[in-house]
Amino acid sequence: MEQIATHKLKDVVELLRGRIQSLAQNECIPAEQRMLIALAGVPGSGKSTVSAALLQLLQMDGRNDISILTMDGFHHTTEELSRCECPDVAFRRRGAPFTFDGRAFVNFVKKLKTASVTEENDHTLELRAPSFDHGIQDPIPDDVVIPSTAKIIIVEGNYVLLNQSPWNELSRSTTIETARQRLIARHIKAGIETSEEEAAIRVDENDMVNAELILCESMKPQVIVVN
Repeated sequence: MEQIATHKLKDVVELLRGRIQSLAQNECIPAEQRMLIALAGVPGSGKSTVSAALLQLLQMDGRNDISILTMDGFHHTTEELSRCECPDVAFRRRGAPFTFDGRAFVNFVKKLKTASVTEENDHTLELRAPSFDHGIQDPIPDDVVIPSTAKIIIVEGNYVLLNQSPWNELSRSTTIETARQRLIARHIKAGIETSEEEAAIRVDENDMVNAELILCESMKPQVIVVN
C-alpha cells in the first residue's frame, strides 16, 4: 500500500502557493473560479489551528481573498436532535456524521464553488454560513460571511473527505465540474464546437456520461494523483 507523504505546514504553504499560481496561469480555468482547500482530521487533531495558520501565512503574501468555512456550524440544533427517534443516542453521539446536516453543508460548498468572485466585495453576492457556539451548544445562523472577493476557501471539518453520502459529493462534484469546464474549453479551442453552449451540450451528452461510468464502476486505485 502506498503511503501518503507527510508535509510540515511550511511545505503545505509552498505547495498551495504553487497550486494557486498554476491555476492563475491556466487559461482553461475561469479567472473568477474559486479554489477550495479541504482540511480534514480527527477531533482534536488541530484542524482549526492549522487552518488559521494557513490563512495567516497566505495573507503574508499580500493576499486578502481567503476565507475559512468550518463544518461545525452545520451541527443539527439541540431541538432537532431532541426530535430524533433515539434522542439520548443522538446527544451522546453528538459529533458523529448523522448529527450534522450533511446535505446543507454539501449544498453550501457547491454554492461556494459556483458563486461569482468579484474584485471588490459585492454585498449582494456574499454568502452566509452558520457558526457554532460551544457555550450554548448550538449553531448561530448566518454568522459567517464569505465575501464575494474570497477566491480561496479553506473548508475544514471532520468529515469533509469522508467517503460516505452525502459527504463524498464534495470532492467528486468539484472534480467533475473542473473536468467539465476544461473539456468545454478544449472543444472550443480545438474547433470542435464554435460556442460555449454547443460545447457544453457535447460534453454533457458524451464526456460526462463516460465520466460517470468511470467514477461509479472503476476499481479502487492504489495511488490517487491530485491534479
